[in-house]
Amino acid sequence: MIFKTLFAIITWSGIYALIMSDVLSSNYFLLIMTFMLLGFVNIFIAFNVMHDATHDAYSKKQWVNDLLGYSMNFIGGNQYLFRRMHGAHHGYVNIQGIDVTLETHGLFRFTPDEPYLKYHRWQHFYTPILYALAMLHWVTVKDFKWFL
Repeated sequence: MIFKTLFAIITWSGIYALIMSDVLSSNYFLLIMTFMLLGFVNIFIAFNVMHDATHDAYSKKQWVNDLLGYSMNFIGGNQYLFRRMHGAHHGYVNIQGIDVTLETHGLFRFTPDEPYLKYHRWQHFYTPILYALAMLHWVTVKDFKWFL
């Protein structure tokens, strides 16, 4: 647990420092790829650090779990809203139409109950790219949807 947390913090800090250093400002392609890499690291933090902490699975000490749960706020989300949404998810895991984490607007097919579209056979290629951008959707749409 500690290794993956340190890895995430060091990687996130390095990428953020690179972006802020203005070294990549003349190469838009590299800058966009760096932002996408930061998106991957944000998702890594959300799935591996914050998720474990909000399940009280990171540490036996509650204050450590609470503190690391707030890593969601650090990467742009809201820990309170995540707990609320994630609790609803655990009540109805993988039940189409009820599990809020399956709301993908047809981009992905996670259960056999969802209609199969031809492009779903390629989702193992495009999913990582869209997951890197998912944080933007999370903080601009999902959090507000759950808050209101």
